[in-house]
Amino acid sequence: MKKKMGKFSIETELDSSRLIQAVEQSPETVVITDPEGCIEYVNPRFVELTGYSRDEVLGENPRILKSGYHQKEFYQNLWRTISSGQKWSGEFLNLKKSGEKFWEQASITPIIDRQGEISSYVAVKKDISQRKQMERELLEKKDQLEEKEKMLNDILDLSTEAIRYVDLNYQIIKSNQRYKELNRLYKKDNLGEDFFFSQRRNCSNAFCTENCGTENCSLKQILAGREFIQEDAAVEIAGENHFFIVTIVPYRDHLGNLKGIIQSYRDITARKNYEKTLELSNQKINDLYSRLEAEFEKGRILHQQFLPKKLPQIAKLDYQVYFQPANKLGGDFYNLIDTGKELLVYLADVSGHGLDGSILNIFLRELVNNYLSNQANLGQGLNSTELLKFIINKYHQENIAVDYVTCLLIGVYSKEAETFAFSNAGIHIPPLLIDRQGKLNKLENGGVPISTAIALENYQDSSIIDYQEQKVSLKSGDLLFITTDGIIEERSAANNQQQYGLKRLTSLLKAERHLAAAEIIRVVNQDFKSYSNSRVGQDDITFMVFKQK
Repeated sequence: MKKKMGKFSIETELDSSRLIQAVEQSPETVVITDPEGCIEYVNPRFVELTGYSRDEVLGENPRILKSGYHQKEFYQNLWRTISSGQKWSGEFLNLKKSGEKFWEQASITPIIDRQGEISSYVAVKKDISQRKQMERELLEKKDQLEEKEKMLNDILDLSTEAIRYVDLNYQIIKSNQRYKELNRLYKKDNLGEDFFFSQRRNCSNAFCTENCGTENCSLKQILAGREFIQEDAAVEIAGENHFFIVTIVPYRDHLGNLKGIIQSYRDITARKNYEKTLELSNQKINDLYSRLEAEFEKGRILHQQFLPKKLPQIAKLDYQVYFQPANKLGGDFYNLIDTGKELLVYLADVSGHGLDGSILNIFLRELVNNYLSNQANLGQGLNSTELLKFIINKYHQENIAVDYVTCLLIGVYSKEAETFAFSNAGIHIPPLLIDRQGKLNKLENGGVPISTAIALENYQDSSIIDYQEQKVSLKSGDLLFITTDGIIEERSAANNQQQYGLKRLTSLLKAERHLAAAEIIRVVNQDFKSYSNSRVGQDDITFMVFKQK
């Protein structure tokens, strides 16, 4: 049951009307309860803050304001304190009538009557919700700052560079783990074990460069106005020289005021040692290079010796060959052999442009010569496909390394029939046949290159790899052009993404088809030089021009 009391009964217990007025106008809430905790009086501030009217709370227990935040033990301690006649102070998280939570700073005092008994309790409470909110925000900001500082320290410690921050009095304020490690070794070496445990933090007494503390000190230069310094430094640590790139910059606040100096030490000792080792090795490399140059020159001469010195003269055929290696030793190789009734033509592009590629081309030349030495192969006339199969078998018999790939076109020109028959193993630019009227015929007859990476059984199985010989008749004025991919894939001097291309070549050949073979070679080379700004290509350039008379 509520205990209803009129305002007059409370006022009679107050000493004066002035006191009543003070309580009524107080900015803090005032609550008076009987010894059992039933509310007998609340001031206007209570009504304003909680949203309860006086009639709603008189006779009620203050527990109507409970929010559920505090534990049972909290209230037991409160009642134990005030019921023993002592004053209790603390904070409440209470609940308004609207359900809104608010914080109060409370002081509850027991009132003792003349008989020494507790007649009532007076609670004076102040709304501290705003202060608590500010405390929470400050705590959150503090946690954020601590987290940011921890993150910064973790980032600094992850760095392989030694970093320190020095204030304007040359005192080391902050450093990362790498700097501490170097400083520990430096102090033991230079200042003794005791110094490491001293409280002196001046930068000149710690790990630093040799000009530290002198007139040339980089920190002094920053204080004098320099914005950036980077220098090499050598410091002796643990009996060995260590080399660093030292970077020094000023640290300024948001207003631009100089607050301190940041230094970083990048350890380049390993690089310096490597450079020294490299320098010692350079002479050996140079000596080796000189010897290789001599060997390459021998290889170049050998390669040139095995190219045809003079082309066989064929009565009804005007032809010329152009060869320009990209390097000192080329990967392209060609030969033309007059067998009497026929002219054997072959053009090879071997992977690699070194001595090994040149030797492989010489091996190919000897295989062809070996094949021609057998008169049985010449009896019914040469067959380009049979010669190609012979070469493939020999490659596998000699177990040529799988790293090497040979692209080979073999052609046979019949003097009597004035025909050209050919087989192709990997030369992906088709022979171009242009007749007197300028009609172009691309002689598409491709096949896989020669390599021991492909099993011999696959070459021998025509259902897998089937080289076919293609034959064309050459009429008077016909132009036959055979090339490797060097000239086609050359990049433009003006645009590295653009190639010389088959379209440009065929247009040029059609326009100049009436010229003699030597003149066609001159025109092609002139156009190539104009396009690439060089007579030497990025790859070997080899092409053959045949004009039927």
